[in-house]
Amino acid sequence: MTYDDLNPVRANMDPGLNRSKHVTVRKRHRAVLKQPEIANHLLVAMIGVNSLNMPLLTNADYLQLVDYSGRLIHPGKRGAIKETEA
Repeated sequence: MTYDDLNPVRANMDPGLNRSKHVTVRKRHRAVLKQPEIANHLLVAMIGVNSLNMPLLTNADYLQLVDYSGRLIHPGKRGAIKETEA
């Protein structure tokens, strides 16, 4: 999921996750802003994935993971989330 959410940023198409129209993390972020209590809800395991091996992440954990990963500058990628993006 993180890989897909960061594709527009890494391709230098979008400066940040909140403005990207092509990823689900934008919807997740907006949902948490509207209903802060869902920030602590656990992510649901995908069908067909062995949930015993899946780490337990909340919506807030996932948003933090994507933000942190997107700010890392990788020499083989064109884009990263800018420091000025909230």
